Amino acid sequence: MDTKVYFSGAQDHVIDDGGRIAIPSSMYSMLKNTAQPDTLYAQAAKRVISNGRTFRFVKLLRYEVLHERASRLMAEFTSDDERDQFGEVFFSKFKPLEIKVPQPRVTLPTDWLKERKSKTASKDQAFLSNNVTVAGVGEVIEIWNVDDWKERQAASESDKTSASGSQAMGA
Repeated sequence: MDTKVYFSGAQDHVIDDGGRIAIPSSMYSMLKNTAQPDTLYAQAAKRVISNGRTFRFVKLLRYEVLHERASRLMAEFTSDDERDQFGEVFFSKFKPLEIKVPQPRVTLPTDWLKERKSKTASKDQAFLSNNVTVAGVGEVIEIWNVDDWKERQAASESDKTSASGSQAMGA
């Protein structure tokens, strides 16, 4: 099944004491006609913005998106050994998260959660607080700390304003 699904919108949510977070119903309803409607694949991600600030957040991918990205990247390698080595690194970064219903939600890994980090997690690994923004970003869903999301959006708007001002000035 190769259904294109694009998520949009952003909503603030709370990660509960069990590390569970609700998937917004508008996003969850779009998963019903996909290959694995009950699973999302999570990856801890980083994004650097124009002022050099680094943000950590979680990306949730559908099976089809993970498969398409992996296939595209693996096609660049010429040997099975290269593909295997790439696969070890690429796929080990994703954690399958089962979507629990009737209230669609997933449980995030404890080493990604500040307030509930596991004893084996370092300070650098734990990055999500209780209050997060769940954002539809095209083919993926992203989970950001609320303040980081707001700062990222403000920086993005500032970059757009600067770029349009430079273009108007002929730069």
